[in-house]
Amino acid sequence: MTFMVVPALLMSSFSLAWYFIDYKVRVDPPRSYRAWTFRLLFHGLQLAPLVRAADAIYYGIASRQPGLSLRVAAQYTQLMLYEDADCAMLRLIECFTESAPQLLLQLYIILTQPYPAPKFQSYCLGFLIRRRRTVDNETHICEFWGSFLWTVPVVVNNL
Repeated sequence: MTFMVVPALLMSSFSLAWYFIDYKVRVDPPRSYRAWTFRLLFHGLQLAPLVRAADAIYYGIASRQPGLSLRVAAQYTQLMLYEDADCAMLRLIECFTESAPQLLLQLYIILTQPYPAPKFQSYCLGFLIRRRRTVDNETHICEFWGSFLWTVPVVVNNL
């Protein structure tokens, strides 16, 4: 239960802090007390991404209103993109804070396991390096022999 509530509270507190920063800097258009009440209510219910997504939809619809000047439409579009980015960042914060305890437990088990640890660790390290090289566009993908020559010293070192 704690591993679900704490990330949601952390996410809601980040969202509220970002709203207050936007209010201080005057990035957001002025809101009524009713809108702030709904924001605070939904943040209390730990539904911060829903509020951000609703704001993004509102700004997206507002940017498409006929009769708006190009400058105002661009401002609403920019606000929509900011709200969408904030919503994605909140979901990312929640995902990482929910999965952190499980990851720590898995790392503890791997590092304290006496029997197959060196071979398993070397395999994991080689796998991690290969995956990183395939994802990173700046580096070229290692061929089999390059990967083999990189992994052999790691395996030998752990034996």
